[in-house]
Amino acid sequence: MAGVDAGIGVQEQLRLIAQLRWQLFRNGLRSIRGRLEVVSRVLTVLTMSGVVTAGAIGSAIAGYVALETHRSWLLPLVLWAVALVWQLYPIVGATSTVQFDFRNLLRFPLRFSSFVLLTLAYGLADPAAIATLLWLTCFTIGMLVASPVTAAAVLPVLVLFAAMNLLFGRMVLAWVDRWLAQRRSREILSVLFILLILAFQFSGPILGDWKGATPVSGAALLQWQEPLPPGVAAAALASAADGRWVGAVAFALAEVAYGGLFGGLLLVRLRMQYRGEDLGESNRARVDASPVAPGWRLPLLGEKTSAIVEKELRYVFRNPSMLVVFAVPVLLVCLLGLSHGSSRHGAGLVGQYGQFMYPVAAAYVSLVLLNIIYNSFGYDGNGIEWLYMAPVRFRQVLVGKNVTVVLLMTMNLVILWIAVGVVATPPGAMVVLPTIAAVAFLLLVHFSIGNLMSLQLPRRVSIGFSRNRVAGVSGLASLMVSAVSLAICAAAFGVGFWLGRMWIAAAVLAVFAVVVSPAYRWSLRRCDDLAMKQREVLVAELVRRE
Repeated sequence: MAGVDAGIGVQEQLRLIAQLRWQLFRNGLRSIRGRLEVVSRVLTVLTMSGVVTAGAIGSAIAGYVALETHRSWLLPLVLWAVALVWQLYPIVGATSTVQFDFRNLLRFPLRFSSFVLLTLAYGLADPAAIATLLWLTCFTIGMLVASPVTAAAVLPVLVLFAAMNLLFGRMVLAWVDRWLAQRRSREILSVLFILLILAFQFSGPILGDWKGATPVSGAALLQWQEPLPPGVAAAALASAADGRWVGAVAFALAEVAYGGLFGGLLLVRLRMQYRGEDLGESNRARVDASPVAPGWRLPLLGEKTSAIVEKELRYVFRNPSMLVVFAVPVLLVCLLGLSHGSSRHGAGLVGQYGQFMYPVAAAYVSLVLLNIIYNSFGYDGNGIEWLYMAPVRFRQVLVGKNVTVVLLMTMNLVILWIAVGVVATPPGAMVVLPTIAAVAFLLLVHFSIGNLMSLQLPRRVSIGFSRNRVAGVSGLASLMVSAVSLAICAAAFGVGFWLGRMWIAAAVLAVFAVVVSPAYRWSLRRCDDLAMKQREVLVAELVRRE
């Protein structure tokens, strides 16, 4: 990057930065971690290719049918699908993929125009942007096949729509990064994000049971979305298809206004960053004169492992998003009760199979909690250096972290049992015992793999809303292990239910847990040597700022 000089042209600066990124990618392939990250990305692309292809075909068909049969209501449906995927996928996908912070390039004498172009280039290189641009291309082809005379309006309007989405997406990410610079903002946003997801899950049952309300017609929904950018673009296309060119131009200018608004807000943020705005949090000195409380001493655990458990639990109860997780089991059971009727003796799913709500909710909770096992050191940050200096073995550290997960899972199982008893019927022993055996099996399997991956592929995580909670490979491994282990548990429950003897399911799952336990002990024996080999990677990944 020594060649990046403010005196050279923008094209030359962009070429040098592209060369830098390519060289970084090649250097990353020299390590096992870099190769695994590439493999995970390739597998993700292959997995999503079917969805992208189906969306492209559907967009082409919708564009052709909309103009050929004068069904203009199809136009906003496609454009809303494009806008939602383009804007929402980067937020969801950022939690499991490696994100390059191009603001680091500001340490070099880049021109402001180069910085803006880099921001837009990274937006276009996003997988969601590439997929939705393909959908828009197929959508355009379908409309042009149906009505070639509308090409003068279709092409400019869809180009403006794509530009508006690009500017809006980069603008949102730029401002969100600013808000997430403070820990309190991250905590508030994480809680709101979880509550928003739960609100969407509750909306279906609530609306389904809403009696006497006037149904919302499709025409009312179409009218509601017309002032928004996708509706404006759809109105421009519909006007052109009907030969109302004045209306098409007016709606196209409205789309330009939206793009100008989003672009202006984006430039404001980029200008602040370019002028050296510091998004970090400064550490304020604080003198605590209170006496030091004695550490915990838990039964069956040594003093050092008990200290790790105490530290982890204090981290959990300082993290609002983790506290909300404890409310998820109760809300999930209530959601099932709203969906199928809360009558204790009803004829619905709750009335007939109410006890099986307990293992289903336990499986849901396990998907939430067990994911953190694959990045056990994520919240330690700078504390990883103290772990290396402290007279403690990493085997003891990981045992303490695993015990913390066991305690959290036990608390959730107790809360679930109470919630299911209130909504339906209290789960009996023949349901509770196989559930406990299944949870023990799941924990041992995930501990055996997650402990090793936490040392191999660490990723720093901030308390509150944070991206990159796990590396791409770790997230893929967690998903695959969860799918296989949950399938085994479901098969055991199915056999027990089919035979009418749930104790068989409990016995089978208990045997599986015993069989997996040697693998867990073997992984712990590997941890000490692996931690020493990976000390540079752990320190480099966890001590650095996000």
